[in-house]
Amino acid sequence: MFPILTSVPCALTTGRTRLIALLALLAVVLLTALVPSAQASTNATVPSQPTGLDKTGNSVPRTNYPIPAGAIFISPRGLDANPGTQAAPVKTINQAVKLAPDGGTIVMREGQYRDWFHDLRVPTTYGIITKALTFQAYPGESPWFNGSDLKPASAWTKTDGVNQWSMNWSTPNFCDGQYYSRPLTQQQRSPNAGPCAHFDMTDPTHPVAGDPQMVFANATPLRQVDSLSAVGPKSFFYDWNARRMHIGLDPASKTLEVAVRPMALVLSNKGAGFRILGVGFHRYADNEFHNMTNSVVYVGGSKTVIENSVFAYNASAGVSYSNPPVGSGVRRTIFAYNGYTALGANGGSQRGIRNDFFVEGSVFYRNNTENFGLECTISCGQAAAKFTHMVGLTLTNNLVEETGGSAGGLWCDLNCRDTKIIYNTIRNNRGAGIFYEVSSQGIIAGNVISGSSFGISVASASTKVYNNTLVDNVQGINVYDDQRSRGVNGIYDVGPDTRDVTVVNNVVSGNNYSLMAAGPRVSTAPPNTSASDLFTRVDHNIFFQGNGTAPIYAWWRDPSGQVSSYRTSASFAAARGYEQNSTWLDGSTDPLFENKAAGDYRLREGTAAYQSAETLPSDVAAAMGIPAYDSSRSRGAFAMP
Repeated sequence: MFPILTSVPCALTTGRTRLIALLALLAVVLLTALVPSAQASTNATVPSQPTGLDKTGNSVPRTNYPIPAGAIFISPRGLDANPGTQAAPVKTINQAVKLAPDGGTIVMREGQYRDWFHDLRVPTTYGIITKALTFQAYPGESPWFNGSDLKPASAWTKTDGVNQWSMNWSTPNFCDGQYYSRPLTQQQRSPNAGPCAHFDMTDPTHPVAGDPQMVFANATPLRQVDSLSAVGPKSFFYDWNARRMHIGLDPASKTLEVAVRPMALVLSNKGAGFRILGVGFHRYADNEFHNMTNSVVYVGGSKTVIENSVFAYNASAGVSYSNPPVGSGVRRTIFAYNGYTALGANGGSQRGIRNDFFVEGSVFYRNNTENFGLECTISCGQAAAKFTHMVGLTLTNNLVEETGGSAGGLWCDLNCRDTKIIYNTIRNNRGAGIFYEVSSQGIIAGNVISGSSFGISVASASTKVYNNTLVDNVQGINVYDDQRSRGVNGIYDVGPDTRDVTVVNNVVSGNNYSLMAAGPRVSTAPPNTSASDLFTRVDHNIFFQGNGTAPIYAWWRDPSGQVSSYRTSASFAAARGYEQNSTWLDGSTDPLFENKAAGDYRLREGTAAYQSAETLPSDVAAAMGIPAYDSSRSRGAFAMP
């Protein structure tokens, strides 16, 4: 965009002089527009991440959305007998939805809404919203949907002789109304029918992970234990048989809240769709098993955009999308301290339908707090965000940190196609930072990933891995072919076998494996591919491997099953023909970054990675929003333009 010339120095008094000055200025402007900026070229701000968001999930971003005429107002201090005007708001979400027209807006005032949209005929059952609506915060205010109720000291009875208090507590609406159909320890495995959780709760520190019961003391969650004898001042026990809640602290000393609602909103298949703008959702007792109460907000086939919102301290997921149509997505939203995978979406690849779903500028912080999926037995879907069957997924400029248990960061599985995962910062997740599994046509570029098991794991075809910075992961890049093949053993919801993977311009620093290339997990029989079939190109990468224990560049499995390992990229290049233009560095001090210990991954000038990147393919450059050719471009991640 050219600047507007507002004045000419008074010394330029003649028409000719003024013309020369204007032409000179125009030349400067054109040159400025044509020359890539130093910031984009020299990795001036790495890593990049969303700003202005409270990653702990304790505050909702302040917003200023315009209020349309005819909006319905709701307030925790309102009355349902009111007309829903700004001066006389209603109190409950059911009444607000009743008054709002299709396509209307519900404006939420500041405060806690201990409420959910439920079936008024059966008050313990969720209701389905069949109008296209916008739920938005009043300008400058922070409304919260709250799944818990306050329980004063008078509600609790002290147990004689011990520091314990208890109360009768029944929650028949949990787990899609089936909470009392079978004990948590007897969740149905075959057929896999829950109803509260998949039977994958193997962490002894979270023995009742699948139970949606929650208790909060001064807004801090207490830890659930599996016996009355284990109850202490920071824990609680729910006696499923006796329908009784037990705590180990004096209820007169704290503000106690107990989760009572399984979810907040079910949004129906409505073409015009929904918007949730500047609203918080916390302390809902949703469940891990994939039924209707598996998330606080369930979106069923409607175009729905969520932005500037918060999903925190819920028992399972924050949001679940089913078959999202084009235009759906999440931006500038915080997912924090949710018990399981915070955000999920299942798309339309099996039905030939595009989704073009987006998640951008959002924060995922300390989710999967219940440590689901350590063994990946009945259920294996734990991540900060997991997507399946998506066509046209874009994940960009998100911050993903410290997901619990064995969970990963961003994961797309089961025949995802045309996926772009770019400019994300992913730190300290025990699973893969980015996992692109049994899918195809992916672009993974410009990400900064540190402290994960696998930095990037690819088990998908026609996938391009460009200009990522991978630091101190157990393994930098993992490429393999999954044992599942489309059309074999009755499996049809997977992509093609792994092949045509490109790995170029990446920077890998750490003391363990830099690259792992493996054939299928179980069988090398066709159509499974072996390591020698996986890659189109591996080149122009740079590796620093410190003096760790037996550092290895590559681990490789041949079709015969024989495993070879290579100490450096040069030895790998000599044996396999890849990495002819890559660089291997070794030593006790990392030479690449400005300050690795402080998380400053800007490249130092003069290193082999600096301003030495290979020209990007046009599709990768387009996804990243930059020119394909820039002679000053460095390897590794760089600032999002």
